[in-house]
Amino acid sequence: MNTTKIALGFAMAALLTACAAEDYFEETIKRESSSAAEAGTVVSFSAVNADNPSTRTSLSEDGLSVLWNPGDAINLFYGESGSIKLTADIESPSSVTTFSGTLGEEDEPMNGNENIWAVYPYNEANTCDGQSVTITIPNEQVAVEGSFDKDALTTVAHSTGTDLEFYNVCGGIKFRFTHEGFNKVYIYGTWAEVIAGTVKVSMDADGKPVYSVIEGKSSITAFAPDEEGFKPGSWYYVVALPAVFEDGVKINVINDFITQTRTLEGNLAIKRSVWSRLTFTNAQPLNQIWYTAPSRISYFKNMPAISSHTFSDGVGVITLKDNLTSIGKYAFEDCSLTSINIPDGVTSIGYSAFYGCSFLTSINIPDRVVSIGDYAFFGCSSLTSINIPDRVTSIRDYAFCHCGSLTSINIPDGVTSIGDYAFEGCSGLTSINIPDRVTSIGKCAFMGCSGLTSINIQDGVTSIGEFAFCHCDSLTSINIPDTVTSIGECAFMGCKRLTSINIPDRVTSIGAGAFYNTAINRVYITDLETWLRISWTEYTIPNAYHLYLNGIELTDVVLPDTILRTSIGQYTFYKCLSLRSIKIQDRVTSIGQYAFSECYNLTSINIPDGVTSIGECAFSYCTGLTSIKIPDGVTSIGKSAFCGCSSAKRLSIGNGVTSIGNSAFAYCNALETIIILATTPPTLDSSAFSNTGTCKIYVPSISLSAYKAASGWRNIADRLSGI
Repeated sequence: MNTTKIALGFAMAALLTACAAEDYFEETIKRESSSAAEAGTVVSFSAVNADNPSTRTSLSEDGLSVLWNPGDAINLFYGESGSIKLTADIESPSSVTTFSGTLGEEDEPMNGNENIWAVYPYNEANTCDGQSVTITIPNEQVAVEGSFDKDALTTVAHSTGTDLEFYNVCGGIKFRFTHEGFNKVYIYGTWAEVIAGTVKVSMDADGKPVYSVIEGKSSITAFAPDEEGFKPGSWYYVVALPAVFEDGVKINVINDFITQTRTLEGNLAIKRSVWSRLTFTNAQPLNQIWYTAPSRISYFKNMPAISSHTFSDGVGVITLKDNLTSIGKYAFEDCSLTSINIPDGVTSIGYSAFYGCSFLTSINIPDRVVSIGDYAFFGCSSLTSINIPDRVTSIRDYAFCHCGSLTSINIPDGVTSIGDYAFEGCSGLTSINIPDRVTSIGKCAFMGCSGLTSINIQDGVTSIGEFAFCHCDSLTSINIPDTVTSIGECAFMGCKRLTSINIPDRVTSIGAGAFYNTAINRVYITDLETWLRISWTEYTIPNAYHLYLNGIELTDVVLPDTILRTSIGQYTFYKCLSLRSIKIQDRVTSIGQYAFSECYNLTSINIPDGVTSIGECAFSYCTGLTSIKIPDGVTSIGKSAFCGCSSAKRLSIGNGVTSIGNSAFAYCNALETIIILATTPPTLDSSAFSNTGTCKIYVPSISLSAYKAASGWRNIADRLSGI
């Protein structure tokens, strides 16, 4: 029987730390013979590792070596033959092997010049279309101690010549525990990034694998290799597709009783051929309860079976002794209790005291409690109501975050601050009253409270933090008190039912995106000076709104001389639909970018003689303007400054202009007359007058020749005429 031998260098994915070089382990297949192999021929591939012949896969960081095993197999694709299965010819683990297989009657002969694709490990579901291979990275894997699930890790090779190089498609995550008792890990990105599933793999211009998703999976479950669970101190490996987690990774660690969630925040990535490290530290083993003195609980953690504890009076219920004065940090973190009675003598509830008690439905907080720590009730998702004692003066960061079943909560009159994320994700809340002693509402304090329909903020609050009410989807109105001086970035972003907002006189700053993606179409102010002094941006100002001054819609505006401003700032009246005319006081010297952009109903505006610059898109798409007069003092007209003013018939530009920006008057297609009085041709972008028809452009007669010869102007020389 004829035999064709082909040398195959092959290695599994490089399990490296995040700082390791990509593609540390690559493989090479090299043909040693180009003789034709026909049906019935046994074709053999000798397998070695080109980088380290003593192993199949060598892991430099971990010191781990992996050998070929009996039964290892690869898919081989060429021509229209479909998949050929080649199997390792060894009886025990070895660093070198031969892969062999027999060509069938339906297989094309092999002559050494085929377009070959190869995949390890063999899978009947793997396919090839000649340009790529389709493979599946499983989203359920057995995390082998000190290694990986060999059926999960895939390498791909392709060549149109005589050599094949195998490359890793995946990277992954490595993890270990410091304590026993866990048997499953569930890994997923905050934004459901694809990390497993069926993908099509091709090669980029550098010959490296890239993939496109066919049917993606956004999570991977890694099971312990046996009933005893993950062994403390040992590394385990999960295979995953390369991905970028823009907002972190979440990991659920699971045993027979509880699930604990840990979050790795920040911009994280899984790189091809790279394994990133995760370490989960659990301060106490399961079922162990620590306490130090009869009057103080120092540590109750991970109690899946409360009924076995001496304080318990039933499964999921715990009773504490009357002489207790303090509940320390992490005291009941991730416990499965359903209710608890806190003795009257308790004065403080510590950091994360009831964190993750997802079955807790009710709890009383005694009147003597003066402090509730950060994260105290974080993730108590079954808690429907809670009383906060009058002596509490601060709602700390994350204190009631993700208590999704809370339908009501009282904030005592003595509270002076509401911390970051304090009520974030409390989607069951429908209304909230913020008392007058509160001076600050923290970052993301009520973010994602999708059930809130009304919020009463009393006088006293001076700042509303960034994302404070972001995605309060049911909120239809809110009154911002006169004491507020700042509204943070994205404070009301995504409040899609919010149709109106008031801006108090004392407000000096509004963060980017504060009203982004809302339904606000009415804005109420009591002082025009307040409006003018705010530094607006595209994503700060509401979209397509009507402006009301002291309850009266602002249509015809005369800026009084009492407003001591020399500029109209960027976006000041952007998309203000109520504005029909505006008179700007003489002291103004500049008009900022987008200052009046998309004021569709603006029909008249005076630009004072003192103005020297008109910013980018300052009046773009003011489709109601019928004429444009730019005074002699203006020296520069910004890019797209009057672009899309489609009703303007007459344009007059004074003698001081020195530059006219890109598309400055583009799409002013109703223009009948254009007059430019500058004797020296201004710097002109060739698109400045694009799509303005064929109307004449009049320039001083003594400068006509100079205009026609000047850059930018020569392109429209046929439209130039002297005056």
